[in-house]
Amino acid sequence: MSSQPLLPSYASATEQPRQNGYHLGQGRERSTQVHSAPSAKSLLKILCFITFATTAFVSSYWASQSIFTPLDEIPPESAPLLPYFSSLSLIISFCLWVGYIVLVAKDVGSGPRIQRQIVVGASVFGKLILAVAHAAISYGYERSFPEAKKPNWMLMFLAAQAWWDVFLIGVNSCLQSTAQVHW
Repeated sequence: MSSQPLLPSYASATEQPRQNGYHLGQGRERSTQVHSAPSAKSLLKILCFITFATTAFVSSYWASQSIFTPLDEIPPESAPLLPYFSSLSLIISFCLWVGYIVLVAKDVGSGPRIQRQIVVGASVFGKLILAVAHAAISYGYERSFPEAKKPNWMLMFLAAQAWWDVFLIGVNSCLQSTAQVHW
């Protein structure tokens, strides 16, 4: 009968692997490849990025089309799908933005607390500053060029908000990757 135990000890079973991919095993080092499934957080971040980017492109295209569409044109035979798709994308994007902000605020493993607070504050205040700037620009445009063809300012505002979301997720991903290196 062998003197080796059938099961590993509790200490070796709960041992965390080293960062460099090696750990000691019976007096010799052996390489281990740890493959894990993507976490729910990373899947949510990927979903948010895809949704934010899609919404930014679609709403930008819709806003640019609103500039060139004559107002006195005969209505088309069927309703165009772009406004419905854009509106749905913007609503989904806003809901995911709220969820993403909550995820960033509550995710302790994504970096120091002050960094998470800065990201959330910059995102919320950035959207508010963007709204005020957009209102000022549209008011100034209306007063300066009363006879010029005017874009749909609401669509322009929503497109700018969607690009702000893309910028947010990009900057936050960069901050998290540098935070994981230093932590």
